[in-house]
Amino acid sequence: MDTFKTTAKIAKGGVLTLDNLPFTEGIEVEVTVERRPDDSIRMELDPDDLSRPALHNPNKGTVLRYDRPFDSAFTDDELEMLDNGTKF
Repeated sequence: MDTFKTTAKIAKGGVLTLDNLPFTEGIEVEVTVERRPDDSIRMELDPDDLSRPALHNPNKGTVLRYDRPFDSAFTDDELEMLDNGTKF
């Protein structure tokens, strides 16, 4: 398989144009698109875009807080019910 690697920029509306490819007209090619590993390029995502549910974060902008994170999840009465006589 012949491989040709190039870079291109995405145009308005998500359009990508590849020019001057070294292949014969009419042959079928496989295309894979990857974002270049460059921190200065960031994908702009709309967090309010509900058409893409994987990107929607309902907790965005909220504060999650644990008042007593090391307290037991069970009350003393519940622990007594669970006690089967086994000592740790």
